[in-house]
Amino acid sequence: MIQLLLALQYGGNQFPWNSATIIGLFCGATGTFTIFLGWEYHKGDTAMIPFSIMGKRVVYSSCIAFGFLLSAIYVALYYIPIFFQAIKGTSPTLSGVYLLPSILLQLSGAIIAGGLGT
Repeated sequence: MIQLLLALQYGGNQFPWNSATIIGLFCGATGTFTIFLGWEYHKGDTAMIPFSIMGKRVVYSSCIAFGFLLSAIYVALYYIPIFFQAIKGTSPTLSGVYLLPSILLQLSGAIIAGGLGT
């Protein structure tokens, strides 16, 4: 995963997209992911993410729903500071201060959900 993230981070910024570094990072990420999938298939039901569980409708539909939920949260966390800076005219530091209530609510919700889950 780190190879993929590095390729996406460096591509177009520090290195051109067709450079050997970026292509090598993409190839390395693909190769590592292929080896991981092969190992998971080899381990069967004792794998970290068993393939048999991914075929169940409730599992993959809840993964998709949770992915949409997290994407909405990340979009909000990305654009709220930009809103405060561009529309309200605040400084980046004050924009971070205005973002603290939502972060603290999410943190307290995660702690409460973790406590209830155990």
